[in-house]
Amino acid sequence: MSIFVKHTLRIKDYVRYCDDFLLFHDDKGALNHAAREIETFLADHLALKLSKCDLFPVSRGVDFLGYRHFPGYVLLRKSTSVRIRRRLGKLSGLLTAGRITLDHFRGSVASVNGWMKWANTQNFRLAVEFKRMEELAIHGGSAAATP
Repeated sequence: MSIFVKHTLRIKDYVRYCDDFLLFHDDKGALNHAAREIETFLADHLALKLSKCDLFPVSRGVDFLGYRHFPGYVLLRKSTSVRIRRRLGKLSGLLTAGRITLDHFRGSVASVNGWMKWANTQNFRLAVEFKRMEELAIHGGSAAATP
């Protein structure tokens, strides 16, 4: 598939992860042509059907791999931010209630931090009080009562 897109269709700006892929081009007609060719290629050579095909300007943001990619910056996908907000609240409660270990909490906070570091999340970090979560991970349950 990648060889077909790059060499046959000559699409230079192509991103692929597993079975998801994105094509970028300045000419909308070229993208429409590429979409038809890819659909034919998938049906004829791989017995697959294209499940979703959208053409739109990148200024709207491209939803890909849990993030919304814009020219010059990246945001968390809305559903990702909702899931993180819920997860952090639940984990904080479980830690203060003694239902999870401090190591488990630290691992979860590190995981969330790793997910957020690839996006512009300054405002989101403030909204979910992520700094407090990191302090809780460092100091354990004793930091829960400090402002």
